[in-house]
Amino acid sequence: MATLKRNFFYSFFLTTSNYLMSLVVFPYVSRVLGPSNLGLVGYFEGTVGVFTLLATMGMNFLGIREISCTKSDPHKISTAYTSLLVLSGIFSLIAICGYLITCIAIPTLRSHPIMITFGALSILAQVFIMDWFYKGLENFKYITIRNLFVKAIYIVAVFLTVTDSDNYLIYFILIVATYTINSAINLIYSHKFTTFSLKGIKLRRYIKPYLSLGTYSLLSSLYITFNPMFLGIVTNDTQVGYYSVSVKVFMIILSSFTALTAVLMPRMSVMLSNKETENFISNTTRTINVFISLAIPISILGLFYSPEIVRLISGDNYSGAVLPMQILMPLLFINGLGQIAIIQILMPMNLDRSIMRNSRIVGIVAILLNFLFVGSLGAIGSAIVWTLSECILLILSMRVVYNATEIRIPWRQITYAIISSIPCIAALYVITEIQLNQWFQSLTGCLTFLLIYFIIQLFIIKNENIKFIIRQISYRKTSAASQSNNN
Repeated sequence: MATLKRNFFYSFFLTTSNYLMSLVVFPYVSRVLGPSNLGLVGYFEGTVGVFTLLATMGMNFLGIREISCTKSDPHKISTAYTSLLVLSGIFSLIAICGYLITCIAIPTLRSHPIMITFGALSILAQVFIMDWFYKGLENFKYITIRNLFVKAIYIVAVFLTVTDSDNYLIYFILIVATYTINSAINLIYSHKFTTFSLKGIKLRRYIKPYLSLGTYSLLSSLYITFNPMFLGIVTNDTQVGYYSVSVKVFMIILSSFTALTAVLMPRMSVMLSNKETENFISNTTRTINVFISLAIPISILGLFYSPEIVRLISGDNYSGAVLPMQILMPLLFINGLGQIAIIQILMPMNLDRSIMRNSRIVGIVAILLNFLFVGSLGAIGSAIVWTLSECILLILSMRVVYNATEIRIPWRQITYAIISSIPCIAALYVITEIQLNQWFQSLTGCLTFLLIYFIIQLFIIKNENIKFIIRQISYRKTSAASQSNNN
């Protein structure tokens, strides 16, 4: 259990550092570059992201599952590592060819040849970052330290070199550089744990799950990659800039829940391989209950304070990002619950075929919704597409979970969480009427909301999951104090 807590701690920093350290850079960059140039970089990032997903497919999920199940056998882990790496290399070449053809075909992209070149390098670098290998080994400490080190260099470089609105190319090159450095370090360090040997590789064994899980991976990132690309084609760079801001802010908030599923997935795979079904159900149920207790109040706070959050991060020029962010905020609950269903339940159970079927359905729906909403509504339409698509995916995924397990959505707890939030929302409106400094007012509102919510949950509803969180925090502090006294 202690290892799991440490892994969550490191995974939280791993996931959030990419967003929180960007949060240090993004307010500066968004103001320096402006919506149009920032949108151009976002357009290229979205295009590169689509083909990176085609290159990596389901590797981030398949790799974690396979490495976690073979790490105790040196021969098996070497075979899995080499097979997955070769498979990634083959798909990366195919993806780069598709990317170059697309860039040549689209006039807006074709007019930036240097960005096209670095975009191709970005695809190759992201394929071989292979964090899936270290997550499968549960070596979250290494990933976190490496990631923070590279990001720190990136932040310094941005502030030194991106000083004018025309420096958008430098900004894009620095983003690509972070992927390249991470990839090189990971490839070198992996030899400490295993060897690369083409002898006995098993490509055919992994192709089917690679594609099956890849369909889900494509869908889950579709809104961050394909949506900006499509938005840039049918509207303009400014709309892409608005959408990029709303997505980045939302992903910062979502990252803590993503960290939890990333840590639990290898553990769940091992539990099922050891036939520990009761532990599997118990851990999953606890995760869902804790998640609901936290996600609903944070979603409401994010929805209420979206204007202030966008203004704080990006300035007054990005008011067009407020409504898209408000539309996205319910996804904190919807997407988070969907991640638990798919990553923590269905993937460890090897229900790849069901994941692929559901992903295909939602992928088709998402593309149709893009054509329906994005052309006329711009960034707002892209946010609507993401929200509706994730709702459909959650419904389809929970249907599979219901058929395959005894795990159920705790509707009573959801109801209690919503009821507990009603007095908190009323308090927010009262606080907005008080003449205070804007940021002090927002901070006071957030703290008041959370205080009232947790009092209701603890003393009126008597939520055992909130008590569980408090016990865990108290236990950690007590343990730390005991160790300090012993030293």
